[in-house]
Amino acid sequence: MIRQQEIDAENAKNHPISGGSGGSGIARPAELNGTVGDLISCAESYTGVPYLWGGTTPAGFDCSGYVQYVFHHFGIGLTRTSEEQYTEGIPVSKDDLKPGDIVFFSTYAPGPSHDGIYIGNDTMIDAESRGVLVTRLFGSPYWGPRYIGARRVIKQ
Repeated sequence: MIRQQEIDAENAKNHPISGGSGGSGIARPAELNGTVGDLISCAESYTGVPYLWGGTTPAGFDCSGYVQYVFHHFGIGLTRTSEEQYTEGIPVSKDDLKPGDIVFFSTYAPGPSHDGIYIGNDTMIDAESRGVLVTRLFGSPYWGPRYIGARRVIKQ
């Protein structure tokens, strides 16, 4: 997992992304075109897709591109970066996490620099250096200490 942090830092230095694209952002939770179970199944269907800095398609995803892509499939338009996505929807406490919430982490710099989709039972699905995969959240020695919050963008 130290390698993930190195990749994040190197990518941020060499490939800055400015501004959002593909979404206007949402101020409060929106209706999902489908169920949370459908959203999780869709998210899991991309397991194994490779990591690609700036990637926003099944050819390769970065973390926020993956989150944006999955939610867009269900009619939820999110902004492009983790930092921007951290301002969308409403904040959710760690104790109130529900599947479909977006979880955020501070990795290579202070503030939100990584995100994933909470799927329940202390697990999330995200795009990281090993590609899209399901991983532990608070039980992870890497992700647990880097967790900074969660946002709910869908009505539940």
